[in-house]
Amino acid sequence: MPIYLQGKQVPWGWTKEVEALIAKQVRGYCVHLCSGDSEIGDIRVDLYARSHSNWFEDVRDLSLPSEFADTVVCDPPYNYGRAGVEAACVFHSIRILKPGGRLLWYHFNVPYEQALELEQLWVYPNKTQPFYRFLSQHKKIQRSLSSA
Repeated sequence: MPIYLQGKQVPWGWTKEVEALIAKQVRGYCVHLCSGDSEIGDIRVDLYARSHSNWFEDVRDLSLPSEFADTVVCDPPYNYGRAGVEAACVFHSIRILKPGGRLLWYHFNVPYEQALELEQLWVYPNKTQPFYRFLSQHKKIQRSLSSA
């Protein structure tokens, strides 16, 4: 299924099927990093003023408190011109998650971090690009270093 933004087909983003699956996996208080036009999340963080974001900030300088979210959803941008965004997304996802919290990560890679345990993995072929996208669900298994 093609993905559209403002009437134009785009090679990034997720389908309604993926949005529904992510929404079903959210538990408790949810922060959605790089939320774009998604309505998932109590706090929806994006750098750009979008119709459904309610917290406008660069994830590289995220000011949200540590260990307060039950779920973090993240679909990092695929724009390689924004250096450090993907690493910042992983770092801040772990930092703001409560111990035992859930990270839902949608990207063409799966984060591997000592603080995370992979619980589930869904694979989605990308019909407009020559790669797959993964939705990975992780559990935070240790406290953040910044809050230890």
